[in-house]
Amino acid sequence: MAFLLNCTSLRKYAAAAGVFIFISFFILSCTTLEPSREYLEINLRGPQHPAGSVEVEFEAMFTRTGLEKGQIHVNYFPDDDIVCLVIRHNFTTYYQFWNKASREVFIKGLEQYKQDYEQRNLNRNNMRTRRVYGTVRGYVIWESSTLGMQGDSHPNIDLGYQFRDRSPFFSIQMQEAKNQNDVTYDSMKQSPIFNFHMTRARGDELAALFDQDYLQGLSSASRN
Repeated sequence: MAFLLNCTSLRKYAAAAGVFIFISFFILSCTTLEPSREYLEINLRGPQHPAGSVEVEFEAMFTRTGLEKGQIHVNYFPDDDIVCLVIRHNFTTYYQFWNKASREVFIKGLEQYKQDYEQRNLNRNNMRTRRVYGTVRGYVIWESSTLGMQGDSHPNIDLGYQFRDRSPFFSIQMQEAKNQNDVTYDSMKQSPIFNFHMTRARGDELAALFDQDYLQGLSSASRN
């Protein structure tokens, strides 16, 4: 694993416009292990740039099929070429990290979804559609406001589509994965299953924030 955190707290501050993440750790012990090719590496104390935000659809708390609108805020870590999606939902804040390869899978999958949509190739009765456009290995830090603690893990993230309220949505579903934080493992053994959905237009907005030229432009602008 690339980065193992044993930390007592995660503090964050979100600016009103772009939502800059300031992540501060009071560290009991931080151990760097030999990185695995499967795992994402990131320096959380490195520079970061707000990239924008996108409106998405979350699963409503008390219904099986209902959706509720929410915002995802996007930040870019140029030193590691990593994008962080900041998501707040149901008393939990997720910091979901995407490397360049994962972002490319997203962009390619979205384009295929739009073709399938236009050609009426979407199948509402096939459960495999939730990962039909690929699976990437991610890195997530999540913080529960009800428990007052945070964990981190390397979950698989599935890209596909799902029908909600009789309409199809491009969907991102984060699977469970073992909590790598030794301090909080006994209380939170796994990261939660979490998913969100996008229309084609909203997917295009997130793809634009994932665009490599756009992200590199943020770094160039910050140096001027």
